[in-house]
Amino acid sequence: MRTIQTFFGCGNIFINKRHDNHKKDLYRYCVRSLDDLNNKIIPFFEEYRLKTHKDKDFIIFRQVVRMMLKKEHLNVSGRKKILKLINKMNSKKVRL
Repeated sequence: MRTIQTFFGCGNIFINKRHDNHKKDLYRYCVRSLDDLNNKIIPFFEEYRLKTHKDKDFIIFRQVVRMMLKKEHLNVSGRKKILKLINKMNSKKVRL
């Protein structure tokens, strides 16, 4: 895997090869460190807010990261709370 310096100085970029009728591959940016998420990624998106319905997903994402930093994901009730939250994510905006 080729390492690419990222804007945030953390995470990795992966190439997802396309095997359909599209000509360009997809790129995926992945940050797994809770510390990097909390101290680099989240502050960036708090300062430069998303202007789409994805901002609501970001708010949930931020809440889940903070719960995980408090180790709430390590007990059953915490996992249930997190599952309820993430089930609200990635839902399309209702069109009128």
